[in-house]
Amino acid sequence: MRLGLPTLPFDRRMAAPGRGFRASHDFRPLVRGGWHSLHPEIRTRFDGILGRDASAFAGAMTVRLSPVGRLFALACVPLGRPLPLRVADAVPVDIRVTRAGLCAMRWRRDLGTGPDRKSCCSRKTVDPYRGLLEVVDGGLGMCLEVRADHGDLVFESRGFFLRLGRLHIPLPLWLTPGRARVEHRQVAGDRFRYRLTFRHPLFGLTVEQDGIFAPRGELQ
Repeated sequence: MRLGLPTLPFDRRMAAPGRGFRASHDFRPLVRGGWHSLHPEIRTRFDGILGRDASAFAGAMTVRLSPVGRLFALACVPLGRPLPLRVADAVPVDIRVTRAGLCAMRWRRDLGTGPDRKSCCSRKTVDPYRGLLEVVDGGLGMCLEVRADHGDLVFESRGFFLRLGRLHIPLPLWLTPGRARVEHRQVAGDRFRYRLTFRHPLFGLTVEQDGIFAPRGELQ
């Protein structure tokens, strides 16, 4: 029997675009609360990301891991290394976003410098039936809800899966670092704050990443 995400319970909690919507890289129609309720600078930034073939950002990030979070980070190494392995302050981060065909955006995140530099790549795409998906190169994926929150752009996970070819295997929440929340908050000018947290139903906060970013070349 073929397993597919459209039959999973967590998909029904998402606001999928519907049958008349084709696969796309543009998630703006999915924003709960409306795209135009976001801060103007956030709209401008993501309008540029979605409209160009490539965008680049740089910044520094604080990384926090609980003991359980560290175990999940190690377990995820074969699945594309989506989580950093060490607690650190002011970690240099470079982000590059490129178009991946007509239907997806590829996000590459490089953390650290020199021999300690680690990379993670993922793709965001809007599926006609499942809504916004993000899948790292190793196959670990999330269904995401996207909404406006007092002008900020927020992504929250609504289910995890493992993609093996065309097969999508659902993962229970307890077998993941927890529910993910990503916040893009405007700071000043072109600068923005990026904060990612995972909260496990049993172990609480397992992972936190928090940093200030700007278009590459504009940080001092």
